[in-house]
Amino acid sequence: MSVRGELLSTLFRVLAAALIFGGIVLRLLFASHPHPINSDEADVVDRALRLFSEGPNPRWFHYPSLFLYAVALTEGVLFSLRWMLGFSPTPEAFVDWYFTEPLGVYMTARVWSLGAGIATLGLVYLLGKRLASPQVGLWATAFLAVSPMHIYYSAIAKPDAAMVLAMYAAGVLANGYLREPRSAAPWGAAIMGGLAATLKYPGGAAWLAAPAALFFTSSSKRRVLLIRLGQVALLGLLAAAVFVAGSPFFIVEPALVRRDLGGHAQTALRGLPGMEGITTWGLYLGSALPYALSYPLLGLAAWGAVVLLRLDWRATVVALVPAAAYAVPTFAASLAQFGFVLPLVPALCLCAGAGLDTLSSALSHDPWKRLVVRGSLALLCIVSPAFASVCEMVKAQRPTAQERTAQWIREHLPVGSRILGTATGMSLPLTGERLNELLAEATQDRPTGGARMRFLLRTTPPGKGYAFYDMQAYEAGSKTGDPRLLEYDPEWITQRGFQYVVDSEAKMLRFFGAPEKYPVPFRFQRWLAEHGELLYTTHPGSRGVSDWMDNPDRVRALEPRCGFLGGELRIYRIKASIAP
Repeated sequence: MSVRGELLSTLFRVLAAALIFGGIVLRLLFASHPHPINSDEADVVDRALRLFSEGPNPRWFHYPSLFLYAVALTEGVLFSLRWMLGFSPTPEAFVDWYFTEPLGVYMTARVWSLGAGIATLGLVYLLGKRLASPQVGLWATAFLAVSPMHIYYSAIAKPDAAMVLAMYAAGVLANGYLREPRSAAPWGAAIMGGLAATLKYPGGAAWLAAPAALFFTSSSKRRVLLIRLGQVALLGLLAAAVFVAGSPFFIVEPALVRRDLGGHAQTALRGLPGMEGITTWGLYLGSALPYALSYPLLGLAAWGAVVLLRLDWRATVVALVPAAAYAVPTFAASLAQFGFVLPLVPALCLCAGAGLDTLSSALSHDPWKRLVVRGSLALLCIVSPAFASVCEMVKAQRPTAQERTAQWIREHLPVGSRILGTATGMSLPLTGERLNELLAEATQDRPTGGARMRFLLRTTPPGKGYAFYDMQAYEAGSKTGDPRLLEYDPEWITQRGFQYVVDSEAKMLRFFGAPEKYPVPFRFQRWLAEHGELLYTTHPGSRGVSDWMDNPDRVRALEPRCGFLGGELRIYRIKASIAP
């Protein structure tokens, strides 16, 4: 290669390294967000902290328990440090600090996901290097580094990023066994499969990498096959033991497990509101994966998968078994959830790295021109995900729709106003009466009402808040797709004496796919248009529900570049003529 070609090659390696570094920086910045980025994140952190007061049994199995224990461990270390420094002399003082300044607690909890996300970049590089070349590994890592979906899950306190790390660690270990058949790698892969399952149930699919590696190195002799079958059984027992070690109360609380996993099963069978008419293939291939990567990257990945299989089909299959074993039931069960494609993203980046290398070589045999083509293709592929990643960062730093609306209420509505929120996720200071209602609800399950309720009671000045009622998105105790509909009933609203209603675009979206199935929310919208006076909207110029249904792009165009979180919120005053 000429001197000019060497220089260009070096520049492209520097570009890839810069993308990787930039992706890590974006993860760090995202993880420094002072509030929950995802609604499940607050649930995970709260339940992890609750382990200190209520014991090691979480009594909650929507997720396995290992991640809760890991978060509790880091929060315990944080409390110990603050206790030694005199900042939190008692657990109560630590709880008060958590509710007033949650950034420290959330960043501590996010350490696990952040570390797992960055470590996954290393595994992808290693797989790319083993299956093809260091150049393939480098670009696969760069593609993953700028993926907005992987950045997002690497920066929140949820087990998804850790599960993905364990899944691909199983693939790396199983792939290593093909290179050195006498190693103990299959047992390590089985352990990683069990670890992935005890982080999040679907991660258990990664266990299949271990038996795949065994059988791909076996002869066809009957005796050898019988030995392999025995080893597979032992691998299964080992993975199950790791799962139980990480979630020991899974076998102690069968009734609670049936309750929580039954909800997941019902969700898989019936889907969630808002998903009617949306197919799994349409959501994943038409929306989720193009957002996580880009259409050019997906095209390269399709070509790269063929290239890797032609290079070494056994090693490729074993390395990608965790992703494939996860994808098949996910697509087959029609689990149409946007983030469910996360475990597929590293595998697609790996294939895209191979596709980029091969396609650039095929388009030009001249080394210098090949580097130019490769650089052009790489830039074409990363523009969309890199821009989306930066936009997500900008969006996370801006005040949310809920924060904007709450601020407007504090400035413009009189103290003590009775306000109904349609599952907005807003927080407002509350009246003593409303606090007592919430405390009565909270003490049905826990005698103390929980630390957050005690905090609210202690810190909300009497008579200085609002009688704010924010409905639940789903029926109590249900994750089966049963929406909360009672509070949409105009008669119920007027009987309760609400003076103001906060309407939420995000929650109405649940019903647009099947208006005939959910007539109450649409009747509520007609009633609100007739009997409500619009006082405030986060999107001046929006026409409300008509735009939400027919022209949501018009609503997004009213936002600043990159937008902000929360969708549109609208505040209506209920006309005095119908108020009780």
